[in-house]
Amino acid sequence: MPRRSKIDILISGLANFSPLEYIKEWEFFDKTLNETASDYSFQKMKVLPIESAEWILESFQPGDSEVEHNLVIFKDRNGSRFVLNNDNIFGIIRTYNEKKMFELPQPLKIYWLGQIFKNFNSKITAFRQIGGAIIGGSGTTLDMQLILFFNSFIKKLGFKSIIVDVNSAGCPDCRPPYKNILSHYYSRLVKKLCSSCRALAKVNALLISRCEVSKCRKIIDSAPQFVDHLCENCRNELKELLEFFDEFKISYRFNHNLIADYSFCDKNLFEIYIDGLGDGEKEIRIGKGQRMDRIFKSFVKQTIPVVSFSMILEDIINFIDPEIINNFFRKFEKKRRNLFIVQLGPLAKIKGLKLFEDLKEAGIVVGEGFNRNSIKSQIKHAQKLEAKHLLIIGQKEALSNEVILREMQSGSQEIIKIDDLIHEIKRRKLDK
Repeated sequence: MPRRSKIDILISGLANFSPLEYIKEWEFFDKTLNETASDYSFQKMKVLPIESAEWILESFQPGDSEVEHNLVIFKDRNGSRFVLNNDNIFGIIRTYNEKKMFELPQPLKIYWLGQIFKNFNSKITAFRQIGGAIIGGSGTTLDMQLILFFNSFIKKLGFKSIIVDVNSAGCPDCRPPYKNILSHYYSRLVKKLCSSCRALAKVNALLISRCEVSKCRKIIDSAPQFVDHLCENCRNELKELLEFFDEFKISYRFNHNLIADYSFCDKNLFEIYIDGLGDGEKEIRIGKGQRMDRIFKSFVKQTIPVVSFSMILEDIINFIDPEIINNFFRKFEKKRRNLFIVQLGPLAKIKGLKLFEDLKEAGIVVGEGFNRNSIKSQIKHAQKLEAKHLLIIGQKEALSNEVILREMQSGSQEIIKIDDLIHEIKRRKLDK
């Protein structure tokens, strides 16, 4: 037989998990998120990882190399273009519209845990995204509710405090004038910028703020700041958010270089960081939140208020105290089976399986080893489960509809009719 060649993994980060790995890598976060969501009345949604390319592509700002160029785009045999989700908010918005969820009481508080995909240097990478959105309600109060929801979730992961970077994306009234001011500023210094920033200056000067080249940073840090050019409405919303931070004693700071990821984002922007984990430890970026009131215009040509926050699980998983996950792990460890069914022979196996189902229906937890034929191997398995009593069924017991009840420690045993077994177990509390 010819030897099979090794198959290249085309998508890094895309992995299958064994049962125990799944608990550690997914279930811990899912359950913790569910618990937090219950406190804040958020509801879970699950969306597909694929979207039509057309409506997503129109959501990006021109020249947005950090987002648009990282999309995973492909065509089907008919030439239609699709995108693997780089942010589950797109699937959430499409589902909200298709399922007519705007007919439900508003606002809707949604959260999710799912995979997203990004293209880095022609290499597709899968990430796990945790996110939340409040749809159909306006006002800074909802921005703060979303921040408090994730602040509570982060604390349950074992982190003590957060720091929030804040800025405003403005709105269609105040952003265009500010972009003109910014473009004029960079046009006078364009020769001092790197080649990438020179190209961005012609397309969208806002995006220059992302550059990390040292010679550009000096120019960027001296650029006109959006906070000084906001309209009254945007300025008031930003001020109100900061007042919330003061009230809840959440540390914050202005980050004038924080800009929106999408062209439909307006007003308040925020990034959440975990405070230093110890002496000398740097901050860890958790994720980004932004208001997306114009995202629905591709569907309904109107504004529906949306505020969204998302984080990447891979960014924080290595910083979580393993003991927190281990404590959660123990909830899923095999429960002790105080009772264990031992069978010997074909008829006894049938009777034993029927007894197992009857005990389960009666709410009695019982262990079994139906895949084992020898009594020795079954008893050894019962010892691993720390069973206190054996329920032994051989050929004779199967024919007489009886079971041998044996105490593991003393070896004492008695014969009990199967019809009386559930009553006797509960009366003697043998399953406790």
